[in-house]
Amino acid sequence: MKLNKKRIKNFLLLSIFYIGSSFFYLNAQPPIELIGYMGVQGGELFNYKLELKATAPQKWEGFSYTYDQPHKVVKAEVKVELLEDGNTLHIKEHKLIYNDGFKSKATICLLNANLTINQKQTEIKGPLITRTDIQQYQCATGSLTFINEQEIAQLFQQGITQTPETSNQTASKTPNTAGEQIKRINAPSGDRANAKLQQHFRTQSQRQEFEAQKAKRQEARLAEQKPVQDEITIGKAKRINVKEDVVSFFIWDGGKIDYDQVNVYVNDKLILEKYTLTATPKKLDIKMDSPQVSIKILAINEGNEPPNTADITLKDGKTLHHILSYNNRNNYSEILLIKE
Repeated sequence: MKLNKKRIKNFLLLSIFYIGSSFFYLNAQPPIELIGYMGVQGGELFNYKLELKATAPQKWEGFSYTYDQPHKVVKAEVKVELLEDGNTLHIKEHKLIYNDGFKSKATICLLNANLTINQKQTEIKGPLITRTDIQQYQCATGSLTFINEQEIAQLFQQGITQTPETSNQTASKTPNTAGEQIKRINAPSGDRANAKLQQHFRTQSQRQEFEAQKAKRQEARLAEQKPVQDEITIGKAKRINVKEDVVSFFIWDGGKIDYDQVNVYVNDKLILEKYTLTATPKKLDIKMDSPQVSIKILAINEGNEPPNTADITLKDGKTLHHILSYNNRNNYSEILLIKE
């Protein structure tokens, strides 16, 4: 009997040690960082950063950060899962933590996206699939892209490893917030506030009057916002001072897709020929190998609706420059990058 008690005691001590060690190991692991960019309807492009820890094979949880400037950021809780087909990464924000000054002209809902992983696992990209929020506002369409090969490799390396049992127990404590996945970022009201608001409408005319006033307030807010894009066209160049040795250049069609085609030249050298603009940003790396670098965007056609328009974002480190280029056929816009 004494022997049995001793064995039981040793077993309990070993179990406690194993659970404690597993818990310490899980929490001691640094989070995986995955940094990409999110393009949204209307031509805006934002940085999108994930900080994740594996909670089960092919599943991660953590936080997402959406920002244009590093000090104006939205933080949300996020869950990520590699689906059974092995080629699709599902990302779903389920709870807004804070919005520290982030603004957008578009209605950006909590993100829900199915991203496709290419065969070499060097790129992950796909569309945003959230459609409406809890107040039935239309969410902006767009896309999400990750192209850092080292970060992608680290994600899958850690994600395929079986995590300790305690990680699943911790994950199960996360509240089920499926009803919140479409709550708008920066929305002034949540589920409770919206339910309380419904009680005030006794007639349909009251609701219509409320919606009309809300539309007027929305127009006033939009009128107060500064434009996020500088405009360039023939005879109107844009000069930008940059600090980095390599500047990322993104070009796409942020409006109605009407099959505009462009050529892109860097210091008069053709680097993108007869490219048809789509809703997904095309990325080019511009090396600052001279004190001044010229980027020209030539309009090959005017699509189905003239003029030829191209949304452009230049990423200099953490700084983003938003530009709208528009021209008639065979005319070009120019951006001059000046190395500081």
